[in-house]
Amino acid sequence: MPPNHQQKRRLIKYFNRSIRSHPDWPVLISEGDSWFSYPLHPNVISILDTRAHRRLSLLRLERSGDELLTILSGKQKARLRRQLKRYPGETGARHFLSSTS
Repeated sequence: MPPNHQQKRRLIKYFNRSIRSHPDWPVLISEGDSWFSYPLHPNVISILDTRAHRRLSLLRLERSGDELLTILSGKQKARLRRQLKRYPGETGARHFLSSTS
């Protein structure tokens, strides 16, 4: 189930606090579909976060069922573009994108 508006705000707040508190941690922005956002079982990003011992500044934008064309158009594209500009490559930011639809 995709996060609601309040959950999204909490995730962004946590991400921003993580960047300020731990500027030396790798920055990850994840966007994609159920490979990254599977509600009942561990998914790729959760496993990565666990293996990094939660020492990542991680912004999770993914949603189950998201399609590549949706991610790369409209509001989602604008949101993704804003985040990538806000955290450019010199911060060590990496972006993951996955879609099966």
